[in-house]
Amino acid sequence: MNYNKESKLIYWGTAGCASRTNLGAFNGLGQRWTYYPTTGVQSGGAFSHDQGIPPGCEDYQIICSIRNPYTRAVSAYIDLLDEGKTFSFKEYCQKDRYNNWPWDLDLHYWHQWETLGTPDHFIRLEHIVEDWESIPQFMNNVSGWESIKPELVNNGYASEKAMDEYDAAGHQKVARFMDQEVADLIFEKDQIIFKVGRYDRDSWK
Repeated sequence: MNYNKESKLIYWGTAGCASRTNLGAFNGLGQRWTYYPTTGVQSGGAFSHDQGIPPGCEDYQIICSIRNPYTRAVSAYIDLLDEGKTFSFKEYCQKDRYNNWPWDLDLHYWHQWETLGTPDHFIRLEHIVEDWESIPQFMNNVSGWESIKPELVNNGYASEKAMDEYDAAGHQKVARFMDQEVADLIFEKDQIIFKVGRYDRDSWK
């Protein structure tokens, strides 16, 4: 888990939700620390997708990166195809994606909120600048914000995989893989993210 002592902020960099891009914003706060429960505290280039509250940071506010569950599922699927998997997107969602809790904490990160608590702030991939700017504790402490903003808008990690395909807004095209049945499944399983992110149920169309 990543945190900044001066601003008293913790950043949960959720995998598949622009965590690396958001790290650039969080680093604008200055010295970033990363805590690993098994090895202690590290600083500098260390970065973790882990969620949690480092010792002594119980009064810190938590920022969590999130993403439309439809595009997140498609991006994860494309990663698996790139690794050599051959199943269809529907097979992936119905037989694989939602059967990995509690072993895959990255994939089902929101389940951990039952014990850790719900984050104070969410950074939606689709509204990345707007959401950072809505956090007073961040904006009051960040340095060089005007130079950081362009880096958040420009997706430097786009088209890493051959099957990546983006719409005019720069978001993964999902309708090519989806149908109503699999959309309903994703909406049911990821319902909490649809709620906190205010994502539309039909946003896959």
